[in-house]
Amino acid sequence: MGLRERRREHTVQLIVAAAAEVFGRRGYHASSMEEVAKATGCATATLYGYFPSKEALFTKVVMDLMGAYLAGVTAALAGASTFEASVHGLFEHFERFAEEQAAVIRVVHTAMRTAQLGPTTSTDEILGLIATYRAAIGPVFDRAVAEGLLAADRNHEPLYTLLLGTLHSASDAWLDVGADLRLGLHAARTLFLAGFPAVAAVLPGESS
Repeated sequence: MGLRERRREHTVQLIVAAAAEVFGRRGYHASSMEEVAKATGCATATLYGYFPSKEALFTKVVMDLMGAYLAGVTAALAGASTFEASVHGLFEHFERFAEEQAAVIRVVHTAMRTAQLGPTTSTDEILGLIATYRAAIGPVFDRAVAEGLLAADRNHEPLYTLLLGTLHSASDAWLDVGADLRLGLHAARTLFLAGFPAVAAVLPGESS
């Protein structure tokens, strides 16, 4: 990457960080490109040179937020040596990340739930995020296989659904009705670990 590209990337990072702070503090609809430009320390015209609209900038904030979360998932699971430790690591990372990024996460959640944002993320980007998320949590099930808790030749898709469903149900309750996040995640983790053996025992074969 040349000097010009590095400078541009640095500027984009500054803009996205400022935008995340503004969106988190003001909400999506109350925020303006002028406020983001002021927080970044650049002219509004300069900001539009990097992002053509507030919606495009918000999408970049969301994508970077997801990227940071998924990188953290990978790091958390890399330090876990057993199936149960990996499950604990995933839920603990989720809790830390949610608490650190609570303001922006709430804005993103509200915008998506109320369908007040037009789609600026392409289908390929969404599918890429899903694939990356699945790959990031894959070590959880790799460790289950290594410990003899899960057959390698089974279709593991229901377990991905169970894990992510229990994890994100706790965050939805926190965001929607103000439920205690820590207690919700503890209950969700307990539910997943309790239900795992029964689901693993009836998984269909890969070709089913």
